[in-house]
Amino acid sequence: MPKILWFKKCRRELFEKTRYFLDAKSFIMHTFSGEMVSDFSTTSGTYQLLNIHNLKWDDLALEIAGVGEEQLPSVVEGTYVATLKESIAKELSLDSRTPVITGLYDGASMIYGLTLEKENLGVVNVGTSAMLRAVTNTPVIDSPSQMRFQTYYFINRKWISGGGISNAGIVLDYLRNLFNMKLGRTELYTWLFSEIGRKMENKGLLFIPMIYAKRLPLLQTTIGGSILGITQEIDCIDVFKAAIEGTLFLLKRISDGLIENGLLHG
Repeated sequence: MPKILWFKKCRRELFEKTRYFLDAKSFIMHTFSGEMVSDFSTTSGTYQLLNIHNLKWDDLALEIAGVGEEQLPSVVEGTYVATLKESIAKELSLDSRTPVITGLYDGASMIYGLTLEKENLGVVNVGTSAMLRAVTNTPVIDSPSQMRFQTYYFINRKWISGGGISNAGIVLDYLRNLFNMKLGRTELYTWLFSEIGRKMENKGLLFIPMIYAKRLPLLQTTIGGSILGITQEIDCIDVFKAAIEGTLFLLKRISDGLIENGLLHG
């Protein structure tokens, strides 16, 4: 929706001539099969136009965006199978019977592989950013005053509720550069976790790692990162350890929201 609204505002003439508004998946599906389709999981997380309760393009959202349902792809389950176009099969040297399957968006695919649709099971993935999500049999929205997580459609009448934080592994990269450490990422992590495992003493250092802009409303801040409790005994390992703990505290905010809404067992 934000991209469509920008397009309507800044490129009005082209907007009014545009026949279709497609995400990458529906564009590729159309190229490969001739069908203009995308899956529910992708559209619920990408378009911001899909009603996650009835799994239809939402009338109010369409009105705000200024587009019609006929300008958007048909929405199907992630198990939907289309037929490969003969021209594409020939170009790619594929069997013309090769199925073209919509599948799920990347995060949902990972969660499917780890949970096999099992409900109330939390999945955490940590990289540059981090996420905590759980499978549920009903679309749950957090209270407007909190908004600790989002809910996307998953597959087979199940949904995914959870949230992401921007300040995860990328904070460790920032500290590595700040301390001018001549280590690659793999070397850094190997050294860091070896040192943390050897040095378990808690010196009371608190790191609020809000260095990078957040994606959840409740975590929005312009203060930046904060380190509290620095004394002459603190070294760089203590700062790294506190940064990791800060990341876990941010994930706990999401976990608390999921538990309070009955989506995870405490």
